[in-house]
Amino acid sequence: MSSLGRSAIAVVAGFAAMLAILRGVDFLIARYTSIGQVPLGANLYTPASLAVDLVRLMVSLCFGGFVAGSLAQRARLWHSVVMASMMFALTVFQGLPRTWVQPVWYSVLSLVIIIPTGLLGGASALWRHRQG
Repeated sequence: MSSLGRSAIAVVAGFAAMLAILRGVDFLIARYTSIGQVPLGANLYTPASLAVDLVRLMVSLCFGGFVAGSLAQRARLWHSVVMASMMFALTVFQGLPRTWVQPVWYSVLSLVIIIPTGLLGGASALWRHRQG
């Protein structure tokens, strides 16, 4: 397989893994907790839901960066940054801020942590590779 093909597979697989974690946690939260269930007419966010959402975002991005970095044969950090950049672009294109869903400061914080958290996952893949 060509280097470009392997790189594309690494980035897409990392992105898919990240989305799978995001959606899986969403399912578990909706199924087994009351976080995010708010009375009619109230804000859609609570402090607990913001905290859970932030942790969910960070864990999924770190995992996606790890997968992208692990599958790449070289430039592991760059593959994880490209995967995180895809999430950054997706988040921006969705339209931020959505003040009925989350406060503006949270939207900005989410954008700020996307790339570094994906990079952290890539760094862990690089560290794991170097450990042998």
